[in-house]
Order: sequence, then C-alpha cells, then structure tokens
Amino acid sequence: MKCLSPAASLLIGFLLSSVSQIGAASPATLGEKLFFDERLSVDGTVACANCHVPSSAFSDGKPVAVGVRRKHGSRNTPSVLGVAGAQIFSWEGRRTSLRDQVLDPFTNPFEMGLRDTKHLEARLGEISEYLELFADAFRGSEGATITAERVALALAAYLETLPPANSAFSRFQRDPTRHPLDAQQQRGLEIFRGKAQCAECHSLGADPARDSQFHHSGIGWAQIQYDLPRLRREVDEAALEGSNLGARIAADRQWADLGRYVVTRDPKDIGVFRVPSLRNVAVTSPYMHDGSVATLDEAVRYEIYYRSLSTGKQLRLGVEEQAALVRFLESLTDD
Repeated sequence: MKCLSPAASLLIGFLLSSVSQIGAASPATLGEKLFFDERLSVDGTVACANCHVPSSAFSDGKPVAVGVRRKHGSRNTPSVLGVAGAQIFSWEGRRTSLRDQVLDPFTNPFEMGLRDTKHLEARLGEISEYLELFADAFRGSEGATITAERVALALAAYLETLPPANSAFSRFQRDPTRHPLDAQQQRGLEIFRGKAQCAECHSLGADPARDSQFHHSGIGWAQIQYDLPRLRREVDEAALEGSNLGARIAADRQWADLGRYVVTRDPKDIGVFRVPSLRNVAVTSPYMHDGSVATLDEAVRYEIYYRSLSTGKQLRLGVEEQAALVRFLESLTDD
C-alpha cells in the first residue's frame, strides 16, 4: 500500500473533520430549538416564540403578554429583533445583560412558570435529544452538562443570528442615492428630526432597535398617582432585583406603572420607561409599556401631546404633517 504524503494526510484529516461536523449543533442552532420549544414551560404550552412570533416581527400583537395557564402579565411584549446589540433590557431596564434577560421568562410565573433555573435544567435533562444537542453545541467543553448558563449562551447566540434591519429607511441610510425615500417619507423624516423632536429620544442609528435611553411617557400615571406613598414604601422594603423583580412587575400593574423607579428607587424615575424600538413600529401594535395605545396614528398623537405637556411648549403638527410622520415610521418596516 502506497504511503500518503504529509500534505495529503493533512488534507484527508481536514475533510474527515469537516464531514464529522456536518449536522452538529452550534450554540445558535441549539438556541433556536430552545426558543421554539413549548416543553420548557411548566405546563408545556408556552415557548419564547409564543410571545416573540417571527411572522409578527418577533412581537405578538397583544396588549400584554399571555403566559402559562392563560395568565396575563402587565407588560407589552417588545420585539427581540436587534437586541443582540442592546445594552439595557425590559421596559424599566432591570437587566443589562442579554444572557440574564433570556433566562427570566422561564421562571416568571406569568410567562413560562418554572420554579427556578434548576427546574429548567431538570426539564431539559428529561428530554433525551437535548443531552446530545448540548454536547454537540458545547463540544470541547468539559462534559455535556446541561446548565442554565449554557441555555443563556445558546439563546443569546440564536438572537445574534436574527437579521439586521432591512427596511426602506435602512437602505436609504446605506445609499440614499440608489434608495431614496419618497417625498412624503422624506418630509416625515424631516419632521421626525426637527419639528416633532422625536429624535431627541429615538435613535435612528444602524439598527433603530438599539436605544438605551429612558423617558417619561405619562402612560399609567392615573393608576398610581394617589397610591405613590404606599407603592414607594412597598418597593423600597421589598428591594427586589432581577427575576424576582420581573415576577412582581408581571403580577402587579401598579408596580409596572412605576417604571424605572423599581430599579433605581429614585423618585425622579417614577413613570420613566426605556425608549422603545422603532424598528417595525408600524406592524408591532399595540404600543406603550402596557399596550394601551392601539394604533400608530394614536401613538403619534399621544407623543405630540405629551411632549407639549412635558416641555411646556406647544407642538403643533397639522393633519398632513402627522400623516407624513406616520408614513416615515412605516418606512422602518423590514421587508
């Protein structure tokens, strides 16, 4: 038998190694499976994808999230498109790490309802296919242990594979000569950046989902204004953080309406919320942290009204100007 040259041996070894990797799971492919698996909820009815629906721009079209046993939470479900580049998560910014954020729904009693992350690990361990999938996805790591940390790594890796913005406006940003906005969209953009003052809060960077600001919205104030002394005392005494804070917010509409105060316990943050993404805003109704604003036209009118109140300067946008502004916002919809 003729001996192979060192170069040929190396080549065959590389090809065999490549073939062995075909079909092997990566953290991202594992994360995708976890994202769509309803078996990971306490009653086997809810997956991440039930609230973050791909065909609905990874939102769900409901005022507030609906979890296991048809429990209604207190918060409108934001899209997860673009979150891989974000720095803050949830409406009040209680999480600053995507890996922490993706685990919270599993143990929230109003979402997937597991007792804790150990319960999640046990549930995954009962599903034989996941033993192999975790071993494949984290090959090279010691052992094939299923851990909550690896669940978080896999889900974060999957979310990082979701497509970047691909809208009329994103193409215009890349090449305004080849992909101009139409006249009404262009007028709406000018109003957005100028007269309407939208750009003071909403970023229009490479991905408009990646905002990291907070602002007062005025939404929910009527529900908490007369109970503020009691609510502040409750928040301060409970001193909840992370997933425990998320569970309390989901269970208590008044705590939800307190906004960022539940994180900072600073009075100036009462009623302050993270600036929401404008990516796909025209197809992700309803709006605001509690889903109380049904249409984009209504949301635009409300923001104009509330900005006038908060600044003490009347913003006057005519019917045609508001229509142009909405037309521009529609240009942020991915194809």
